[in-house]
Amino acid sequence: TSNEELQSANEELQTANAELRLINETLLEKEAQLSASRERIRESERLYRTLALNFPNGTINIVDKNLNLVFIEGRGMDELGLTPVNIIGKPILNLFDEKDRKTVEDVLRQTFSGKKATVIVQLQGHFYSISTIPLRDKKAGIQEIMYVTQNITETKRLEMNLRESNEENKKLLQREQKAYMEAENQRVLLHNLFM
Repeated sequence: TSNEELQSANEELQTANAELRLINETLLEKEAQLSASRERIRESERLYRTLALNFPNGTINIVDKNLNLVFIEGRGMDELGLTPVNIIGKPILNLFDEKDRKTVEDVLRQTFSGKKATVIVQLQGHFYSISTIPLRDKKAGIQEIMYVTQNITETKRLEMNLRESNEENKKLLQREQKAYMEAENQRVLLHNLFM
């Protein structure tokens, strides 16, 4: 019986070894999948970071419910003299001029209620368009929002120049119409005098 017991134990070990081999193969497959997923996530994060870092003429920002800055990147930071290290974790409203803080706060709060918004503010002598969007989390709702700033100073200057030019053209047209009417009245008077 000792031989039979050894043979039975050996068969049990072979079965257990086969099961362990299958488990090991499955674990190796899962590890390879996990490694590939991690690499895709790293590449995706690198791509998003590169996109944000190179965002032209503005910034991409994420703000929490306390209106503290969680993330900021973009080429627009340079013209404002900002660095993420100095402002992440701090109240975003401190970046804005006193006269615009209430407007910006209202827009950010509105976005936390689920509505997109856009506002134009002046910051350090430049005009910025701020567009907000809620970042929805399926479990927790809206805990953060994203807003994108875009320096529109040149566009605003062109608008102001165009408005001034239109006003000047309007005045010039009015003067020309008045001069024409006066000339026409004189022509009619002269015509009536000599007729």
